Amino acid sequence: MNICERRYYLDKLDPDSFGGPAAQRGTHVHEAMEIMAKIMADGKTAEEALEIMKAELPKGYLPELELTGYLTRSLVAMRDLKPIRGQVERWFRNAGRLPMVGKIDLVSSVTPVFEFGQPAGNEPGPCVIDHKTTSKPEKVPSPEEAHRSLQLRLYCLATSTKSAAYIYHLPTGDCMGVSATFTAEELKETELEILQVIVEIEKKWAVGEKDPYMICDSPGRGLCRNPDDVSWGGCRHWEKCFGTK
Repeated sequence: MNICERRYYLDKLDPDSFGGPAAQRGTHVHEAMEIMAKIMADGKTAEEALEIMKAELPKGYLPELELTGYLTRSLVAMRDLKPIRGQVERWFRNAGRLPMVGKIDLVSSVTPVFEFGQPAGNEPGPCVIDHKTTSKPEKVPSPEEAHRSLQLRLYCLATSTKSAAYIYHLPTGDCMGVSATFTAEELKETELEILQVIVEIEKKWAVGEKDPYMICDSPGRGLCRNPDDVSWGGCRHWEKCFGTK
């Protein structure tokens, strides 16, 4: 099982449940950033990519994104990245030794630097980037919270990198981010902790015992403790499952 049952129902069988304004706006922003990243991976500057992206966006996306200000600071954030060709919207089938399916927004050949959440250049070394949208700046995690993020750790395991970053796009036209760098020991510990949980699940399945855990590709990117208790975005129990908070 590679997807949370509840998530599958909402996403495939009841797609209208994902049709709220916030969800649609997030989809538009992610698509805009994906187009820009692919163009930049072919050698264009962020400024050139922005203009090409505006022409390639589906009809109806651009007016909303410009009106709400999402593109204003997104250009600043993308300017500090160097997307790697073939590493934009890349699916992964394993995170290290973990049998997990997912998709990363992009891998940059440089790591963005943030000062008090604001883009402030970059430094050498690859970094996994995850774009997010929110209307609330307080939702942006602190560096300590980012370092505890299971999602970022899984992305690093999936791409054999040690750094990952969240970039939050706000409708105010602002763009905030936070990055985290993990040691090889920290990533190995995370991998072993999840493997132990998976082993316990497989033991129960082997004897026919039904268990609510599922390896899933919801935004939780972890094991779903309670598939029936999810918001529009999917499982929200994954960090609790592994005690990483």
